Amino acid sequence: QFAALLGLARKLKTVQFSEILKARLEVESEKIKNSQFYREKLEPLSVKLVETQARFDQLKLEYKNAQSQKVEQIRQEMEQLKAELKQLRKNWDTLVKIGQAQLMY
Repeated sequence: QFAALLGLARKLKTVQFSEILKARLEVESEKIKNSQFYREKLEPLSVKLVETQARFDQLKLEYKNAQSQKVEQIRQEMEQLKAELKQLRKNWDTLVKIGQAQLMY
């Protein structure tokens, strides 16, 4: 995007961060994907993370296009989602480590 700002690139394709997050989560969990631990713990958390990030992405678009009265409401919801995403990601990282440790034994 920086190159586009300088006029060095045009018609850049963008991908929502929720799609990038989904791919990243799949890569991180690849080693333990076939385990029961993954199905019970990580798979539901992965779904929640992607859904929350998609909602955040949607709110960012709404925020850009919102009228002044709705801006504050959207901003507050975005702050809540940011905190939720941070906690979900922390839980994800912890569970991935636990799952990988279980496979070693």
